Amino acid sequence: MKKLLTSLFLSSLFIIPMYAQNEVNSNDTNYDQNDTETVSETEKEKKTSKFNHWSIGIQGGMTLFDGDQSQKPSRIVPYSQALGGGGLNVEYTFNPRVGIFAQYSFYTTEGIATYYPDQYSAAGSQKISFQNYIHNVSLNASVNLITLLGKCYSNPKWNAYFNIGAGVGFYNISVYDMSDDKKDYALNSRNNYTFIVPMGFSLEYTPVKWLGIFWNTQYNFYFEDDLDASIKGNKDDGVIYTGLGLNFKFTTKGKQHVRNISWCQFADKDNELEDEIKKLQKRMADAEDDIKDLNEEVDSLKKRKPVCPPTLTEADVERMIGKQEVADCEPPSIYFNINSYQFTPEAEITIAQVAQRMYTHKNLKVTIKGYCDYTGSEAYNETLSKERAEHVKNVLVKTYGIEADRISTEGMGRTMGPKESYLPDRRCDFIFTNK
Repeated sequence: MKKLLTSLFLSSLFIIPMYAQNEVNSNDTNYDQNDTETVSETEKEKKTSKFNHWSIGIQGGMTLFDGDQSQKPSRIVPYSQALGGGGLNVEYTFNPRVGIFAQYSFYTTEGIATYYPDQYSAAGSQKISFQNYIHNVSLNASVNLITLLGKCYSNPKWNAYFNIGAGVGFYNISVYDMSDDKKDYALNSRNNYTFIVPMGFSLEYTPVKWLGIFWNTQYNFYFEDDLDASIKGNKDDGVIYTGLGLNFKFTTKGKQHVRNISWCQFADKDNELEDEIKKLQKRMADAEDDIKDLNEEVDSLKKRKPVCPPTLTEADVERMIGKQEVADCEPPSIYFNINSYQFTPEAEITIAQVAQRMYTHKNLKVTIKGYCDYTGSEAYNETLSKERAEHVKNVLVKTYGIEADRISTEGMGRTMGPKESYLPDRRCDFIFTNK
C-alpha cells in the first residue's frame, strides 16, 4: 500500500504541471499555427542551431533499499542501511521544456530480512542479512517544471525537473546467515537482471552558463521480488536514491544552452531571428519614406526656376581687387544622381550661365567644390566628390572653351547633413575670384 500511495503521489505531481503546460499552449495556439504556416524547415533548423543542447552530469549520494521484509509495514523510511551510490547522465535537451537522457547508476544496498524457503509458508524460515550491488542502465525523459509556470517565465539560475524513464537493472546479491551458531556464514550469491522504472525530481542551480549544480532524488521500481533475498510474490522491490551532482553544459562562443533560457527566447516573439526580421522590416519602411521624400525634393527642384548669376562689369571687378570672393553673389549649385558624377539635366542651364559669366569677365577664376551626401564611407565619398568637380571642369573646358588654368577643383567629401541619401548634399558649388 505504501508503494502504491508513493507512486500516486509522484504521478500527481507530474500530471498537474503537464495540465498547466496544456493551458499555456492553448493560449498560444493561434501564434503557433501562424508560425507553422510561415516558418520553413530551413528557418527552424537555423533557429535550433543558435543554441547548444548537449550536457553531461555526474552525481553521488546515498541509497536506501525498500523491500518486502527489510522494514516494518508502518514505516516510511526503510530499515536498510544507508549506503553509497552514484551515476552518469548524458542528456540532449530539445528545448527549454523537454530533454532526454541516458543514465548509468550504481547502487549498493544492505539490510536484514527473514528468509522463507517457501514463499507461501513460514516453515524453515531463518534470519538473514543481504548485500546487493546494482548496475542500472536507463533512458529517461525530463520536463522543466519552471518553464511550465509561463511561456516567457525564466530564472537564469534555478530550474526544477521531473524525470521518468525505463531500463534494465543488473544486480548481484549475497546472503548471510544471522543465526547464533552460523553468524555471517555466506549462504549463497547470485546474479540476476530485471526491468526498472526510475522516477524522481532534480533541482539545479546554475552559477555559470556552462555548469549546473543539482540535487537529485529518485525512486527506482524493480520488477523483481528477490533483491532482498526474499520472495513474497508481488515483485515490487525498490531503491531510494538521493545525492548531489555537477552538470557540464557544452557551450560555444555566441550560443546559449537551452537549459538556461525561457521558451520565448527559444521559439517565440523574443527569438533573435524574428527580432532581426522586424528590424529589417522597419528599415524597409523607413527607406520607402525616404524615397518618397526624395521624389518630392526632385519634383520641387525641377519646378524651381534657375537663377542666373549676377553679371559684373569691369568697374565692379576693379572695385573688388584684393577680395577673395565676389561680394553679394550667391554661388550657383548643380546636383548629381546617387553614387554618380553625372549631374542632373537642370544643371546644364547653370553650367551655361557660369560659362557666360567667365566669357564676359576675363579676369575671373572659378573654384568648383564637389560634395557628397552622408551615405557611404569617407574614402569613397572623398573620391566621388573630386570626380564630380573634375567632370564639371571638363564640361566647361571642352564644351564651352573656358581656359583650364582659370578653373580649379576641390573634393570636399561627404557632408555632415542628414545621415541618409539627400539630394541637396550631392552637389557642386562655384566660387568666383579674381586672377
